[in-house]
Amino acid sequence: MIYYKTEEEVELIRQSCLVVCQALAHVAGRIRPGMTGLAQLYGGVGAAWTRGIDRLYRSRRGLALDLRIVCWSVAINLFGKARVRRALRSGRAP
Repeated sequence: MIYYKTEEEVELIRQSCLVVCQALAHVAGRIRPGMTGLAQLYGGVGAAWTRGIDRLYRSRRGLALDLRIVCWSVAINLFGKARVRRALRSGRAP
């Protein structure tokens, strides 16, 4: 069954999405580099490597990257750390 939304409902949904996006952007701007786990996703090989990943995060940080990190974190829980890290390191990760 298909339910059609009224113009008011569509506008309410749009406004709620904007509020959520603004909140996520605010939080993302306050998170210190490295706390979101980019280095942990790839599996660090030392302090210098982790600092390099932190620099990479700072240069590319944004909502899109944070959402990708969250998605990969969920994937690790679903499919296992080794399998997801292999995909990330091989370049097959989107």
